Amino acid sequence: MKPALSRVILPLAGGALIIGLVVFIYSTSSRAFFFNDDFHWLDQSWRIDVRNFFDLSRYSHFYRPVIELYFWWGLKQFGCDPVPFHWLSVAIHLATTGLVFMLARELGISRLFAYFAALWFAVQSGPVEAVAWIGAITDLMPGFWYILTLWMFAAFLRRRRPVFYGAALLTFTLCLLTHESSATLLAMLLAIDVILVPRGPVFTAEGIRARLRWYAPFAVLLMGYLTIAYIVNTRSYLVSEGHYRLGLHAGPKLLDYLVAIFVWVRGPVQDVVLIVAMTAALVFGTPRMRFFMVWVLMTLLPVLFFTWGIGARYEYVPAAGCSLLVAELFGAWYASSSPRIGTTARNTVLVLMALTLVARSTHFARRGTVDQLHLSEPYSALKAAVLAGSRDADGRVVLDAALVEPIPPMYVDGAVRISLCQPGIQTVIR
Repeated sequence: MKPALSRVILPLAGGALIIGLVVFIYSTSSRAFFFNDDFHWLDQSWRIDVRNFFDLSRYSHFYRPVIELYFWWGLKQFGCDPVPFHWLSVAIHLATTGLVFMLARELGISRLFAYFAALWFAVQSGPVEAVAWIGAITDLMPGFWYILTLWMFAAFLRRRRPVFYGAALLTFTLCLLTHESSATLLAMLLAIDVILVPRGPVFTAEGIRARLRWYAPFAVLLMGYLTIAYIVNTRSYLVSEGHYRLGLHAGPKLLDYLVAIFVWVRGPVQDVVLIVAMTAALVFGTPRMRFFMVWVLMTLLPVLFFTWGIGARYEYVPAAGCSLLVAELFGAWYASSSPRIGTTARNTVLVLMALTLVARSTHFARRGTVDQLHLSEPYSALKAAVLAGSRDADGRVVLDAALVEPIPPMYVDGAVRISLCQPGIQTVIR
């Protein structure tokens, strides 16, 4: 194949492979109906008013105006059909996969290993819930903003062009207004600056003054958002009922999350291996290894203090850092092994390792989408009953108690309204 032709064909083939695998994985969950929190987001979208974003008294759980606008827009465009919502999540995931590749290239990773990072991230099974569940857009969309901000800021650090700085500031703001976990993003911008791409003396008086100017707008935005988040989140039942609190339970939960990302099994030996590997990456790794390890740990930090089990959707942004870390490890092995083994053997081993990892992740990810389809089945049955059901004299939808038994009571009314795509409909259970 001619070099000029290969430069066109190979990227197209690589992109087609990623798209094909992602469509294969999520084609099952695309048939799922709405589930749990989806109904709250959609139900309130009928009453959305941008002026309410400035009235904090109406918020008693989270402050996520970008998510509110997303569901409002989706309801306008798609009505109450879950299928377009599912495929839009898949499209956002593919876009984020592209950002993983672009960020890897910006940080100096070769094209081959940047592609591997994107490929493995695209099919990772740990955070599959973030894509398969419509309501998990609350973790999927901030992942897009998060990685886009890192890419734009890394580009600014390398090129010093204001357009990249302005783009990073904009996407940083959007990330804050999408999810609370974005509070870690400023620390990651600092990590890029200090660990990866410093230009000129960082700790001289001039360097410090320059960085104070760079980071001041980000810090002001973050402090403003944290003030709003504190006001709103302290009203949440998660805090008032003790479901989210500081404590030593965060340590074991960190290992639970790391094991889940790798689809491993918890045990004493596995825990020791993980701890040793993380320590080695932080202490002895390349600057990029340290950065990616910090990425995984920093982005997991906000969710470690939940007192219940781990949430797979929270693994989405950490999984991106994990993919980049593994790609960097593969690249380091490939470079260090060249003097000892032949090129053919080295390439064969690399391809086999990559294919094994990708095939394993694809298998488990596909299984995860099947699980999401099963979770929505009680709501599909409810919709069928509502469409074929009866109304009482007051126009309320009459439901059999056995039908709604598998569904948490807080979601029943919203599920009925979305099933009929009619706001204001009330329900009576007999």
